[in-house]
Amino acid sequence: MSTATTADIVGTARDRVDGRIKVMGAATYPIDVTLPGLAHAALVQSTIISGRIRDIAVDAAERAPGVASFCRETPQNSALARCAEC
Repeated sequence: MSTATTADIVGTARDRVDGRIKVMGAATYPIDVTLPGLAHAALVQSTIISGRIRDIAVDAAERAPGVASFCRETPQNSALARCAEC
C-alpha cells in the first residue's frame, strides 16, 4: 500500500462528502444547535463609526420580556443584554 504525497494530492479533484447535504440545506452547523439552559446575547453598538453610546435606558432594557441580565460596562461603551428567551 503506497502513501500519497503532497505532489499526488495538490491540483487533483477531491470528493466532497459533505457537499450534497450543504447544497440541499440539510447540513447542521454549530449555530443550529440548541442546548438546555442556553442563553443568547445581543450586543448593541453605535451606528456611527467611532461613536460612543452616551446613555442607555437600563431600566427599560431590564424589564423587557426574556432579558435575564443587562451589562452596559463594556470596553467600547456598548450595551450587552443576555436574553434567556430570545
